[in-house]
Amino acid sequence: AHGKGELELLVDGRTIQGVFRTPMDSLLGFEHAPKTEAQRNAVLTLRKRLANPATILSPNPEAQCTPKHQEAASPLFTGTTQGGHSDLAYHFTFDCAEPERLTSLELAVLKDFKRLTEVRVQLVTASAQRAFVLRKRDPRVDLTKR
Repeated sequence: AHGKGELELLVDGRTIQGVFRTPMDSLLGFEHAPKTEAQRNAVLTLRKRLANPATILSPNPEAQCTPKHQEAASPLFTGTTQGGHSDLAYHFTFDCAEPERLTSLELAVLKDFKRLTEVRVQLVTASAQRAFVLRKRDPRVDLTKR
């Protein structure tokens, strides 16, 4: 659904792994093959931004987490869009130097992309498993909740 995304998160020791999915319309305002120079530039700009997983999610600074891997996949990136619909599948990993200080994760993607209004989150940690919805007014995952 346009304006909505899904995020699967695993927090395991020093590692945060995630998969974020959303229609490209939620990020770009279109999901068909770019038709104008402005649309081509928007796709290129998004690809560059996605080189940093903090575009999607930011761990609290005290945990000293650094991005270790990211992979963005979309038919818009490969020019294989068919039927006018295109999604983003974004895989990422962070390594945290101070995992005991990891208390929250902020969904920067909710703040930075106006068309994205909510993200359904499935979170798995060593002590809990839960599902919830985050919206623009509160884009933070509290890891201290059980």
